[in-house]
Amino acid sequence: MEFSKGQIVFMTLFILVFVLGIGWSYWRDRSITNRYYKGSYKVIIYIIAILGTLYLLVKTLG
Repeated sequence: MEFSKGQIVFMTLFILVFVLGIGWSYWRDRSITNRYYKGSYKVIIYIIAILGTLYLLVKTLG
């Protein structure tokens, strides 16, 4: 499926503005994020560990 020139321009501008908006929002909220979510990486590690354990259980018992 081919895209028209207008669709390609719109897609390029949309992605550019979206990425810039996300970056600007992150930059603005960086200090708040560090203060309120300190140690949140532990939750991700626990979730990955639980999912890994479940995967191993299913592979060994199933």
